[in-house]
Formats: sequence, structure tokens, C-alpha cells
Amino acid sequence: EKIAWQRFKFFMQKGSVPVKGRSYRGVKITTADLRAYRWALKSKAVISTKTFCSTSVDRHVAERFAGASHPHADKQSVLIIFNFSQICNTAIDLRRLSHDLPCLSEYENEAEILVLPLSIFQVKSTEENSGKIVIELENIPMQ
Repeated sequence: EKIAWQRFKFFMQKGSVPVKGRSYRGVKITTADLRAYRWALKSKAVISTKTFCSTSVDRHVAERFAGASHPHADKQSVLIIFNFSQICNTAIDLRRLSHDLPCLSEYENEAEILVLPLSIFQVKSTEENSGKIVIELENIPMQ
């Protein structure tokens, strides 16, 4: 953890790289949390992240974290798709970006994008097919 913090400070001093594109997060959420996403979709409300959210540009990595093959009694496996159609300064690409800048993620093979707290999104869709739930979010860039 200390090494990760040192890398993070080094990276921020060098200048973070904003994100554009798509990343994925696999999680298990409660029925109440799922209802909140569906409410936000229906009412066209925006949501914001409350914590650091580790995501990946590799959908398969996120699907592993969703644990679709390991059911949990009171939580559902969900794949969240984060769309960044414009450059987002509240998400940081932690992958190795050059020979000068090391990978910040402890798990380089996970192709990590870190979404910072208070990043704002609009829920674009919530779909459930064959027991798999997918939530799609669109980033609203901060001005």
C-alpha cells in the first residue's frame, strides 16, 4: 500500500493523464442499490461516485470481479460500463503510459482506470439478461 501511495504521488507530480473511452467495473450490489440506479435512469437524475472506483479497460477483468459464477445470497453481480465520450479529468489512467512513467496499479495486467470521488454520471441503461445485470453510465465532464 505504501508503494502504491508513493507511485500515486509521483504520478500526480508528473501530471495525470485524463481518460477518454470506456471502462468497466464488476461489483456485487444490493437490490436497494440496483433500485437507485433504475430510479436515476427513470428520473434522468445524475449520480456521483462517493469513493475511488477501480475500473478496467478490459471487460473480462471486470466480469471476473463481478463474480457471476459465484452467487451471493443478498447481492447481485453487476457489470457497470463507464463511458467517457469526452476527456474526463476525474478519472486517471493507471496503466504504464510510457517508459518514463511506471504503471501505478499494483496489478498491471488489470489495465486499471481509477474513477475519482465526485465524478458525475448519467445512467443511460440498466439491462438484465439471463441473470446478468449491466448498468451503463455516461460521464458528465466537470467544467
